[in-house]
Formats: sequence, structure tokens, C-alpha cells
Amino acid sequence: MPKNVMLVQDGAIDELMSVAMLTAMPVSDVTYVGCVVVNGDCLIAPTIQATQKILNYMATLNPDLPTDTMIFADLKSRPFNAFPWTYRQYSLMVNLLPVLNGNLLKSEHSPIIADSEQLLTFLQHHAMEDDEKLTLLALGPLTPITSLYEFVGPDYFNENYEIVWMGGAISPTPGNIDPGIAIGANPNAEWNAYWDPYAVDTLFRSSVDFTIFPLDVTNNYPLDTAFFENYIYPNKSYPMVDLAGQMYSAVAFEAGYSFWDTVTTAYIGKSDLFTTKIKKLTINTRYDDPNFGTITESDAGADIKVAQKSESTEIFYNYFIDLLKSVSG
Repeated sequence: MPKNVMLVQDGAIDELMSVAMLTAMPVSDVTYVGCVVVNGDCLIAPTIQATQKILNYMATLNPDLPTDTMIFADLKSRPFNAFPWTYRQYSLMVNLLPVLNGNLLKSEHSPIIADSEQLLTFLQHHAMEDDEKLTLLALGPLTPITSLYEFVGPDYFNENYEIVWMGGAISPTPGNIDPGIAIGANPNAEWNAYWDPYAVDTLFRSSVDFTIFPLDVTNNYPLDTAFFENYIYPNKSYPMVDLAGQMYSAVAFEAGYSFWDTVTTAYIGKSDLFTTKIKKLTINTRYDDPNFGTITESDAGADIKVAQKSESTEIFYNYFIDLLKSVSG
């Protein structure tokens, strides 16, 4: 049976491309239910609009794609450590791309702007309607999933959901927080974990099937000049590859930018790209500690499945580009 997937995203370039990946995956492998937009590495309104425009554009390229997926706005989740504005502006840029704003791209469906309880009720009922677990693909902060955990209760949550999360950096791997931009923040933490360390701790302590893709893995898949030369430019005649090139060019200048979210999303459609290893993990939740938000291995930690780097990074790049090419047939 296909894997049922609900995306939890916060509008970074790589997350918007993950929307395209999930939509392009064969329906025999994945049933993409829709996405929840959380106000993390983005602003909610332009992220919803950009998400919808990408889906509408894909529908013009291939009307057989499942582009009528649900889009929810998570209006309640709030950060303990908010992302700096420098990192939150990219969905605004994508929303203005000319290719996504043509006359043929008028909306055929409207996003559902739901309050917290409506969203949680939807997620609960969707899990009830299918024998398969609902996979929560979290590419941003885990706060909305913690709300679901508290809403349905631990037993129901552990039985009916699984989590695949792009987040964390397992010490001694350094985090991705630039203290020059986020003054005073913990440079050893990863942003999706640092946004709400308490949510990470809650779900670590649950018994849910939990797989994480930390920076230890995703940093092995860089966005660099070689990616454009080897994958974008030779395939720019494919509309979705050309769109990816336009979107990634907005962030290609950033040192250390990697395919954090699309690598994690690839695991949904092609799990054999990666192996996993159980590690005992804990996260520092002492807000007055300089290491607040740091994830470490500890004998007292929870058993978490941690993705491992694939033997060949090119396998991911090829899979990603082939999915985008497949949209045009």
C-alpha cells in the first residue's frame, strides 16, 4: 500500500521543492495528503501562496498529478527561539517568480486556513480512516506535532503515526546557527530543534516510530556550483528542473547551504537510499544553559532511528532531478 504522508513545513526553498517532490512521487508509492505551514523559517501567508502556486503550475504541466492536496496554516505554534528575518524571506521571493504567476495559474482550490483544533481533528480523523500509519514528514519545528500528541493522547499517537524529521545536529557535529546573525544563540544547535527544544524532548520521550535526518547526514549533500553544472543546466528544458534552478539560485550564495529537506523527503519515496541506526539521544532543555537545544548521545537518552549517509550522494541528486523531470512526462 502507498505510504500516507502529511508534510509539516515552514517555507524554506528546500521545503517548497519538497512539496513538488511529494506531488511528483508515484501514487502507487505515496499518498500525499497535504501540508501544514508553521510560522518557522518563513511567513505563513506567502508560504501558503507559494505552495499553492507550485501545485497549480505542476497541474498545468501534468493534469494527472494529485495537486488538489490540503494546505493548512498552523496559527497557534510559537517559538522559544525564532528564526532571524534573514532566513524567513525566501517564500516571498518564490511567490513573485514570473513563471508561477502566469494567467493560466489561477487557483483551482483554496487552502484551508484552520485553527489549531480543526487541524488536529483533521489529522486524527485521517488516521482513523486508514489502516496504515500517517507519516508526518516534518521539515521544520516539531511544535505542531507535539500539539497533536497532546490532543490525541500518547497511546493513540504512538499507534497511528510515525515521524520523519529533518532536524538536529548530534554533537560533536556543529549546528547551523550563525551567531553573527542570531546574536547570542547556541551555535551548536540546529535551527529546527532550537526553535522549540521542548517539543523535541516531548517526542523523544514518546514511543512513536521516529526517524531523524540530522545535519550529520544532510550536510553531505551540498548546494554548490557543481549541482547547477551537472544537474540543472543540462536539464533546464524540463520546466520543473528550470523552476528548481530559479528557486535555488536565491540561496546558492549562502555558505553551507545543503539539501536538508529534499534529502529527508527522498526517504519517503525511496527509503532504500538510506540506512538507519538506533542511537540514544537527548536534547538540552535548560534554557539558561549555553547549550540549550543541543542534541547529544547519552545512555539515558531515547532510542531514535538516525539516518546514515548513503554510499553515493549522486544517487540522491539523480533521484531528485528524475522526479522533477517526470512531471512533464
